[in-house]
Amino acid sequence: MAQVTRQETPRGPVYSYAAASFHSPDEMPGLGSPTLRSNFDNLVKREAELHGDYLEDRIPAMRREGMGPTIYRAAGQAIDDARDEASRAIAADLRAKEPAIEIDAAEAVEIRSAVRSMDPGQQARFIQDATLPELIAIVGTGNKVPMQPDMFDLAMQRYMVENHIERAAIAASNPAQPTLDRIIATGSDRAATLAEATEAVDRHKAKVAAADDYERVAQSMIAFIAAIFDQSAEQVLDSVIGRADG
Repeated sequence: MAQVTRQETPRGPVYSYAAASFHSPDEMPGLGSPTLRSNFDNLVKREAELHGDYLEDRIPAMRREGMGPTIYRAAGQAIDDARDEASRAIAADLRAKEPAIEIDAAEAVEIRSAVRSMDPGQQARFIQDATLPELIAIVGTGNKVPMQPDMFDLAMQRYMVENHIERAAIAASNPAQPTLDRIIATGSDRAATLAEATEAVDRHKAKVAAADDYERVAQSMIAFIAAIFDQSAEQVLDSVIGRADG
């Protein structure tokens, strides 16, 4: 009969049993936690003993009896932690996309109308040079022009960068540096400001993308526990979230 095993990968351990597996990703809140891994590691350590002491058809039940309560609790905490982090990422994404300044509604309508009449090349050039108010008009409240998905994504990236510059006031922290052409430099260093804002937006988008992955990993964990305990996924979920005694 198959045994529960652990295999190391560059992104965290993979626990396997027959056709089922669970990858516990490094740095993923809850689902990559030391507590969760410790419980699965203890199960791996007990496998040889279980297979030496019990008939094959009794092993899933003995796993469940010996490790079920602690694994259910650890999995429940992992789900809670992942849900909390996902909620924070979603809230942060909403804040990041909220316009940092107000624009005139009538002007916004005119801007959208103008962009709507442009061909794709003209739209791309407009987006590249657009001010924050213009970007707010075309993407600040959704794809209102509307534009093709690739054009909308381009505009959204520029909007989030310019919006972050305004909201975080980071231009002030990047003063213009003296050069031989302009020794008495005033204003801000545009390139440095853009680089800092782009890095911040990219970090934010990576967190949002990671949060989108939590669901897949959580479902994989539930399916894996169901396999090692010979239960249905629904039975495991009920035990993990406290809808059943396990």
